[in-house]
Amino acid sequence: MLCSKVYLHWNCVLVVYVEPLLCSVGFLLNCACIAVFLSVSSHGYFRKTSLLFYFISLSTCNALQHLLSIFVIVLPAMEQFIGLEFPRKAEDLHRMNAITVRLGYPLMLAANYAAIWLLTLICAQRFQAICHPSNPWKLRLACIRRSKGAVIVVVGAALALNVIRFWEMEWHADHGGIVSSGLRSTRRGILR
Repeated sequence: MLCSKVYLHWNCVLVVYVEPLLCSVGFLLNCACIAVFLSVSSHGYFRKTSLLFYFISLSTCNALQHLLSIFVIVLPAMEQFIGLEFPRKAEDLHRMNAITVRLGYPLMLAANYAAIWLLTLICAQRFQAICHPSNPWKLRLACIRRSKGAVIVVVGAALALNVIRFWEMEWHADHGGIVSSGLRSTRRGILR
């Protein structure tokens, strides 16, 4: 039985059962939020607010982040526990992880960046909405009212900042999977 070793029990339970459950529930709840926000957008008042588009974009980024977390964080962590009892399945999972981590990691980070920046835009938009009309911030933050353009800029910037991460890892059959590329070791040397 999986997670039967006493010394690995709690780690295994967290990785194999709790983390996938949390990611799945988070994904489903964010999808439910998207459905609710889209259904409300047909009402006259909400159709005119940019805040609703920000909420839909934020829920989409969070749903994408939860979905990609399963492939980038949870399945690679599961590999160590599955390998103890099902070595053949662990080998197949290792091969799949080598592909999904390399492609999913940059996208997950981009979704994370975009979600944080969208939350910041939501706060700025709410601040701009409650400012007194003569407040100088009312005019300075006027561009935030155009939510579609702001969301496009945020998502574009998040993808642009993480595009280099597609080349941080490489597939090597002789090493049995994914390894850090020369680009990653060069960046570490620069940061030290």
